[in-house]
Amino acid sequence: MVNERTVLLIGAGQLGSRHLQALKKVDMPLSIIVVDPSQPALQLSRQRYDEVVGRTEHRVTFTQSLESIPLSIDVCIIACTSDIRAKITHSLFAHSNCKYLIFEKVLFQTLDEYNEINTLLDNKNVTSFVNCPRRCVPFYQSFVNLLRSEKGNKMMSVIGGEWGLACNSIHYIDLAAMLFGCSEYTMDTSGLDNEIHASKRSGFSEVTGMLKGVFNNGDIYSLSAQKGSSAPPVVSIVSGDMMCICDETNGIARIMKKSGNWVVEEVKFSIAFQSDLTKIVVEKILRDGTCELTPYSESERLHLPLIRGLTHHFAIVSGSDNFSCPIT
Repeated sequence: MVNERTVLLIGAGQLGSRHLQALKKVDMPLSIIVVDPSQPALQLSRQRYDEVVGRTEHRVTFTQSLESIPLSIDVCIIACTSDIRAKITHSLFAHSNCKYLIFEKVLFQTLDEYNEINTLLDNKNVTSFVNCPRRCVPFYQSFVNLLRSEKGNKMMSVIGGEWGLACNSIHYIDLAAMLFGCSEYTMDTSGLDNEIHASKRSGFSEVTGMLKGVFNNGDIYSLSAQKGSSAPPVVSIVSGDMMCICDETNGIARIMKKSGNWVVEEVKFSIAFQSDLTKIVVEKILRDGTCELTPYSESERLHLPLIRGLTHHFAIVSGSDNFSCPIT
C-alpha cells in the first residue's frame, strides 16, 4: 500500500491482542506483523483483531518467528513477559532496525538487563517509551498544574486489596513522578508482608503489604495492598491546602480545596482501554516522533529502585541467592 508504515508487535497474549485491536483502528495504512511462538496466542490475536472495525485497510501477518520480520521497522511494541523481554530486544536488533520502540512494564527482572538494554538503545539510537498510560489521562495531566501551584511537600497514597502490588506499582510510581515533577527516589520495602504469593500470571510472584518511597524533592508516595481483600485501589493525593481522591474504577475524582472553607469539586474521568490507547500513541509517534508515554530513560530510573528493593525482599523471604525479580 502507498505510504504504508511497518508496525511490529512482539507478544500476542492477553495484552498483546489488545494492542493489536488498537492498531486496527489506526487511521493510516499499516503493515502489521504479529510475532509469538505460541500458535494459540496468535489465534487469539487474530480472533480479537477480526472483532474490531477499522476505517483504514491494513495488512496483517502472524508469525511464530522473528526470522521472518522485515529489516526495517517504524514502530515495535514489545508485549512479551518481563523474563524474556531483554532477550527478545537483543534478538530484534540483531535482525532489524527499529525507529521507535514501546516496552510493556515491568521492563526487566534483573539489574544487569537494565544496563544491557540501555546501552543497546543508545547504540542503536532508538527512541523508546514505556507503557505507563496514566500520563495520557487528561485528568491527571490537568491535575499536574493544579498540584504544582501548591506550596510544600505532597504525598500520594494508593490503598486497596490484592491489586498486584509488585507488578502494578510502577504505574503509580510513574504517576507520582509525573505529578511531583521528580524521577529520583529511595524505596522502603520494610512494610511488605513476610511472604510471597503466586501471581495471577503463571510462573510469577506477588507481594502484599506496603511500599514507600521518598523523592529527592521531599514528596512521598505509599502503596498498600491488603492480603485477602478484593478491594480496588484508590488513589489519594494530598498537599497543604488540597486533597484529591481518585476512584479509577468508577472514573470519579473528588477534589477538596481550602478557600476559607473546604470546597469539594467532583470530576469524572476515564483511563482508556489498551485497545483504544495504542491507536492514539502509535498515530502520534508516526506523526510527531514522540508521544505522552514515559520516555525509556526516565522509566528506567523509576524502575531501578523498585527492582532493587523487591529483589532484596524476594531473596530474604525465599532464603535464596537469586538476583532476579520474578514479576511481570
